[in-house]
Amino acid sequence: MGRFGRVIGVLVFGVGVGIVIAYWLKQQEEAFQRQMRQQHPKSPMPTSETQIILSQKTLDQADSGDDLTRINGIGPKTAQALRATGITSFATLASTSPHDLHDKLKGLRGLTPEKINGWIEQAAGLTS
Repeated sequence: MGRFGRVIGVLVFGVGVGIVIAYWLKQQEEAFQRQMRQQHPKSPMPTSETQIILSQKTLDQADSGDDLTRINGIGPKTAQALRATGITSFATLASTSPHDLHDKLKGLRGLTPEKINGWIEQAAGLTS
């Protein structure tokens, strides 16, 4: 019974750690959304959990538009993801709500309010 008890103890510990990590991740997402709402109170925060699905057909149909990689922090993969969501020009990016942009790019890693706001500001500067 001693070995069995240790196995059960390890399993219970593992489940507990998983629950704590899930709770922490949820808190981080809520903090991010609160920060976005504070920075842009007039834009409603999207509630859908949509993820970007990049398909070759979508990319082939996308207008080449502006070279979005000219914006600091946007590399080829991010530019490709933006094009797949219909953002192909600096003007379109500059006029997109930070909340909408966050929702559209939810599948990308390292997305922060500062990055999104920086992209929008740079795009606005490139349109003038």
